Amino acid sequence: MASIARWFRTCGFAVAFALAHGSPALALDASATNSGAAQATLENAVMAELGRQRALIGLLSLQSAMALGRPFHREWLVLSAALPRDLIPESMRVVLTRHAPRGVAPIAELRTQLAVLAATLQREERTALGCLERAGLLTRGALASLGLMEPPPPSPLQLALARMDVVLGRSQLGAAVTEAGTLEPRLLDLLEGWLVEARIRLATEQAVQEAILRALSP
Repeated sequence: MASIARWFRTCGFAVAFALAHGSPALALDASATNSGAAQATLENAVMAELGRQRALIGLLSLQSAMALGRPFHREWLVLSAALPRDLIPESMRVVLTRHAPRGVAPIAELRTQLAVLAATLQREERTALGCLERAGLLTRGALASLGLMEPPPPSPLQLALARMDVVLGRSQLGAAVTEAGTLEPRLLDLLEGWLVEARIRLATEQAVQEAILRALSP
């Protein structure tokens, strides 16, 4: 809209200059010429603004589909054809095109998957312990359940899983992926499939969010 205001200021100045120099005919001619140019510019600005508004509505619809975890192939086909090239770089278009047919996992689903994987991860953690250490933990856990002693402190894995669950509950998927990176390599291998799904969601979210910000910028 700033470009529209600039054109109106320019037209007004041209007409005022002609009148100030005693040239009503020149003023009329300048007014007609500048009016036509201003109208063309106004029409172009309005069409560009309408295009951005349509793109914004489409992007919000796409974001909604992603939040539900359903495929967004149809929405993306329609949107990508009408989307101005400056809103989404080609690299991000490739990401969205690749994952649109299948959709991306919702954060709630990723949180549930992590809770299921937690049991497998903790079993793997216990197998790395020596026999005496495992027996000691089992004995201490049994005595703690009877109130005879304090329970064993949570392991690094348990602490990491608890932190991941908290940040996923806040929809902070990036923080959960960062936390997963603190696990031992052998445990991280068991999370590989989960991490792939999480990173796909992060990449598609980033592409859509950046496009929304561009559509909102003046």
